[in-house]
Amino acid sequence: ADAVFNEAKRLDLMLSNYKPASEVSRINRAASIGPVQVSDEMIKFILFANRMTYLSDGFFDVTVEPLTRLWHLRERKLEKIPDQAEIEEAAKKVNSNDIDIYFHNNTVRFLTPGMGIDTGGIGKGYALDKCLDKIKSGPVKSITLNFGGEILSWSAAAEDWTFSVKNPLVPEQVWDTFSISSFSVTRGLSTSANYERFVMVSSGAQTGGDAIYADGKIGHILNPKTGFPARNEIRSVSVLSTSGAEADALSTAIFTMGLERGSKFADLLNESAVLILYEQLGKLESFKSKNWIRHVNSQI
Repeated sequence: ADAVFNEAKRLDLMLSNYKPASEVSRINRAASIGPVQVSDEMIKFILFANRMTYLSDGFFDVTVEPLTRLWHLRERKLEKIPDQAEIEEAAKKVNSNDIDIYFHNNTVRFLTPGMGIDTGGIGKGYALDKCLDKIKSGPVKSITLNFGGEILSWSAAAEDWTFSVKNPLVPEQVWDTFSISSFSVTRGLSTSANYERFVMVSSGAQTGGDAIYADGKIGHILNPKTGFPARNEIRSVSVLSTSGAEADALSTAIFTMGLERGSKFADLLNESAVLILYEQLGKLESFKSKNWIRHVNSQI
């Protein structure tokens, strides 16, 4: 347990967008000016995040930071809805291809001024993977780590694994409980939804169309392609994958895609299993990818 908590603290100092002294914050302050010295691990993290961007056709992008700032996602309170010109200007700065990496001296720089890295859609999952690496080679026979919305479970011997998914329309209720039989590999489970994290919009703010919920809330999941908070029929996406980081990034991307594109994308994934809960005519419906149907059993 001490090894897990110590590793989590170390990664928080590396990946946090909230801590000014973190490695990510230092990059965001200086990489538009010139190359910034970074750790080997940060380069590996950026490369993995960029791979998730490529896999998801840009519906996940770790450089969404300019939009995060514009929509005040960290403050969780918005006094004024950004106008279209502001959104378009911020969206131009979202492009992970514009992170230049110099491997010979471990430096990175941003090719577009005002760019930034936001680890919110992948950081917890990445931290779970690293924490598990710290302990699974020791005397531990099985472990489940829960970082809030992101879960990683590992067992040295085959065993059943049971987990529940909340009802996104009534979060205090369980929508269904599932199990995986003869579970003996690492499994990351990530659920992306807007029912627990959102931005409150001031009553005096202008309306922003579909970006705003009826009760004055804006979801925290951003669409890198439009610059707006994701707003579609999807209410939650749960992804089972072989790593926490991959589950984290894929659940974010699929939520952003919307039901039609997200379900097609989910069925193309080789190793990951996807459950999409969406609202249709006021009723909660579900989509289960081919891998989910093949490997995951409902208990209700």
